[in-house]
Amino acid sequence: MTWTAALAAVVSILAAITAAREARSVTTLNHKVAALDRQAEQMRDDYRDLIKAIGDNTGSNLVRFGSVYAAGEVLRAHPQANEHLSAAIEQLTGAYGAAISGRSEQAAYVADNIENIRNGFRESMADLERSRSGLL
Repeated sequence: MTWTAALAAVVSILAAITAAREARSVTTLNHKVAALDRQAEQMRDDYRDLIKAIGDNTGSNLVRFGSVYAAGEVLRAHPQANEHLSAAIEQLTGAYGAAISGRSEQAAYVADNIENIRNGFRESMADLERSRSGLL
């Protein structure tokens, strides 16, 4: 084997190793992006479920509170839920609980807390998008 042939073989092997590493890196990156996309979709679904529970006027006040509380806790438990969103949901459920127990007006909590939840949701989604963009 000549030096030229040996050098070509070494370069070929190094190129193959580099290509394999790059392919594995791209695959890992694609999996991370797909995971963030799944998290974003789940968070949208959880947010939608909370808003539906807030707007549902069927059943007793206690049943409605249970639905709002449960949907809020699911959204708060999401790995991408930020502190602002979590605090807004906690305020909503506290105010809702006070309203159904007769300690306050039910209508008073809705607008402010919904807006805070929406803002927290948007911030959480923006954080997810920044994470996704950082990978690409």
